[in-house]
Amino acid sequence: MQNKVPTHSNLLKPKILENAHAQIEDKQKIYKQNYDKNTKLSQEFQGGDNVVTYKNKVWEPAKIVQKCETPRSYLIRDNKGQLLRRNSIQIRKSLNEPVVKSDLDDDELNVTSNRNISNSDTETVTDTPYCNRDIASNTKTDDYVTRSGRISKKPKCFTEFVT
Repeated sequence: MQNKVPTHSNLLKPKILENAHAQIEDKQKIYKQNYDKNTKLSQEFQGGDNVVTYKNKVWEPAKIVQKCETPRSYLIRDNKGQLLRRNSIQIRKSLNEPVVKSDLDDDELNVTSNRNISNSDTETVTDTPYCNRDIASNTKTDDYVTRSGRISKKPKCFTEFVT
């Protein structure tokens, strides 16, 4: 021994551990039981299931084509028609049907919001955006409208005083 701390000589003799391997296995079983308390089984998918897949921080609709040979991997077809391989962590079941994009150009599908639609009754209807509301016209002159559109009213205790 290299230190000067007094120690009993019996403590310095090596001991033979009995059943050391069994004790290690018992500890490992306890570790596994504690770990398995918070685990859950991974979800299995079948071919043709409607799913959503995580892509660019957004869940996008897709359809399962088939299960791959590697564990937890699936071939999916996204809404653009691309065939992708994804892990089951990146896939969740969906109750909605995936929207398949057609071959039409985006320009043909877009409808301008300022287009006039005329009926046979000579009525003219214009499409207006939902957000074009004049909030300030509905408020009193004492009220203040914030940037977000919230109406900030002065407290009632200050209405008694006139400046």
